[in-house]
Amino acid sequence: MNAITKYWKLSIILLLLIASLLLITSPLMVSEGYAEEVTPLPIDGKIPDICWDAYVSANEYLDPSLHVQVFDNNDYCVTRRDSSGREQDYHTRYVYALVQIADPSQIRSAFAGRANNDQTAKGVRIASANHAIIAMNGDYFSHKYHRETYIVRQGKEYKTTYVNKGWDLLIIDQYGDFHVIMEPSRKKLDSWIQKNVTEGELQIVNTFNFGPVLIADGQTTSQNFNKALNCDHIGANKLAQRMCICQMDHLTYMIVTSEGPDNEKGAGLTLNEFVGCLREIEGKLDGYRIKTAFNMDGGNSATLVFKDPDRNQLIKINGQNNQNAERWIKDILYFASAWNQ
Repeated sequence: MNAITKYWKLSIILLLLIASLLLITSPLMVSEGYAEEVTPLPIDGKIPDICWDAYVSANEYLDPSLHVQVFDNNDYCVTRRDSSGREQDYHTRYVYALVQIADPSQIRSAFAGRANNDQTAKGVRIASANHAIIAMNGDYFSHKYHRETYIVRQGKEYKTTYVNKGWDLLIIDQYGDFHVIMEPSRKKLDSWIQKNVTEGELQIVNTFNFGPVLIADGQTTSQNFNKALNCDHIGANKLAQRMCICQMDHLTYMIVTSEGPDNEKGAGLTLNEFVGCLREIEGKLDGYRIKTAFNMDGGNSATLVFKDPDRNQLIKINGQNNQNAERWIKDILYFASAWNQ
């Protein structure tokens, strides 16, 4: 890249940054005027290298194909009764990231190793190997509890014979849109595939089996997740770190993670309280509402990866005071740049 070309490309970033400063909590923006600068990513192939200059601040990434804003200075307050019956306020830090992409190929999944083994790695390592701009942990699909689940990743089917009613199903199609099946059965899944894939135009690009589905069609799916079918094994009533992925609009998403008892600002949240946290965040956003929210693996698996503020490398940005408790994971969901630099 010669000096003139580099100057021109950085000028694009600067113009986009100036515009984005007016949209801090308003709808995000990616460039619509530089279509030639955006190239759809291959379903399974080389991803462009990270342009570190496009991390325009410690909490923001911006290029013509991708805009990410990270907010990490908020607390969610819950009033609970202590062991003596007195009401006390408990505060838990949460981090959320708003993500807008120009092309659906930019929302992706990746493994720590081969899909057919139990190899795991830290989320930062998986994200770095796949040139992720921002990444979160997946559902740890190789875990023993997921032996009978429906797994498709980057358009390739890995496990399709079994469906486990105890794990809600998230389906991401070729347009980057979310579809959910609650308490899935073989009959429910086959019916969905028949209607939307066989007779329709959708293709299944990625699936995740965890849940529960917290919000669907903008509505909270349960008034008490502690009693939901697939919540016993994820500790719905336990005070823990939480993680979810949300779709806000077409090609617009939000990642939310909350701290746990091991963290400095983390009393931990039950699943019911986590939904309250999502609604609190929603109230801060101008022009956005959560259409779909899908709970992912939490506890020490909860991993959110973004740029180190001081160096050109990726780091885990949630649970900063307890990095030693970071769990090695099997897979990630991530967003990549499609900027043809």
